[in-house]
Amino acid sequence: MQPVSSVADDACADAYVRLRERLHGPERCIADELGISGYLAVATVVTRARPAGRLAVSPDQAPQFLEAAAELGLHCCIGRARLVSVPDAIPETRHAALFVADDRPDAMSLVYFGVSADIAAGAEQVELYGDHRLLGQLFGYPDCCVEFFVNSETAGPDRLPATINSLGPFDRLMNPVSTYVYGVPNLLFHFPCSPGCRPSMMLSKQRSHFLSEIEPGVRAIENLGTGLALYGPEVGIGLATEYEREDMSTFRLHKIVSRSQTTHELFGTRAEATIRFDSPSVFEIDGRRFSRRDQFGALFI
Repeated sequence: MQPVSSVADDACADAYVRLRERLHGPERCIADELGISGYLAVATVVTRARPAGRLAVSPDQAPQFLEAAAELGLHCCIGRARLVSVPDAIPETRHAALFVADDRPDAMSLVYFGVSADIAAGAEQVELYGDHRLLGQLFGYPDCCVEFFVNSETAGPDRLPATINSLGPFDRLMNPVSTYVYGVPNLLFHFPCSPGCRPSMMLSKQRSHFLSEIEPGVRAIENLGTGLALYGPEVGIGLATEYEREDMSTFRLHKIVSRSQTTHELFGTRAEATIRFDSPSVFEIDGRRFSRRDQFGALFI
């Protein structure tokens, strides 16, 4: 039996459809155009859970978004800089980007939205100045996570591997690969300082509860993410959902769920695989050594 399998559809796709159907007016418009994560980003400001937010939208979407946000009582500011995605080390991720001031056709508009016009405009100004601490406060990020971000600039645009300081186990709701493996929406808009970060965990639970109040089926998000997560340019993004733990650092993998071509190519021809960890970012898979700072393995339960 080949251990790697694909997820044919989003794990909560039906629940997301029902959630969108329960929304109306500008909320439905935002969810249809920007997905559940985009809707959640806006809703957390509308409900005053945080003062401001920022989304990258296509220039064609911007006018409709501005109108919908205004109907919800938000104030918006279109940023002077625009966002252009550049290739990431892991093809499925979207962390690397350039801020540009020209009119290149592939650039996305940055829309800052807040509970007041001054806050929306101020968020853009703060980001242009590069004051990440103040920006984190405006965007509602936990202080510990803001400090982690400020102090981890050498990690590059993808801070995720730097957040993993042990093999765990961590709570499955904090599994960062779930969105790539199962297609679930991001409940967080920042890099947690660790999967064990309590303030980030509280935000995740609050936002899961908020969505499930609209559509109870979305609560299924909390049941996903159990397993050994693998993430990196050479291993792709996958989740070993069936495994045996032979000792504290060695796992025999029997089934891996992944949408990553890299993961399928690495594991697809094996009946099973054994992974032994020296650290979260240094490990061997069937004797082949993987050692680089932009990768990790970690257990979520």
